[in-house]
Amino acid sequence: MSLDQPALAGPFGRTVETTAYQKLAFWSAFLGYMFDCMDLNMFTLVLVPCMRELLQTNDRALVLQAGSVVIAVKLMCWGIGGVLFGIVADRFGRARTLFATIVIYAVFTGLSGLARSWEELLGLQAIAAFGIGGEWAVGAALLAEARIPVHGLQADGCVVVRWSLCG
Repeated sequence: MSLDQPALAGPFGRTVETTAYQKLAFWSAFLGYMFDCMDLNMFTLVLVPCMRELLQTNDRALVLQAGSVVIAVKLMCWGIGGVLFGIVADRFGRARTLFATIVIYAVFTGLSGLARSWEELLGLQAIAAFGIGGEWAVGAALLAEARIPVHGLQADGCVVVRWSLCG
């Protein structure tokens, strides 16, 4: 399917014309959100063994406490990143900001695999979370601005459903 062809089925089987921009906005938000979810799920799966290695201990309480701090900071930075990058997107444009948030998220998630201490992991995950939060906010705004005819709410719903596709 090319970007110029109608892609969405409207009510009662009729098709709805969508532009290349609308399709790009939808798939950017959808795939970005899906990979964010995958990141959180995979990080949660490897968190305990990772913290054991970084802390060099098998003390369950210490491992869980440090892991909880990393997750809490990560979630807090998601929200802060959404607000900060929302402001940036208003000033510099949604598409550029979305690209920047994806780069921040990808680079700092990758660097997290090279962390030598739990404090380094905490810092790298916090910075990655700013990118993830920004991606969520900017992706939602970009999708809302695309104004996909007839299916605007359904498109928003499909993007939100991405969580179940990766978990």
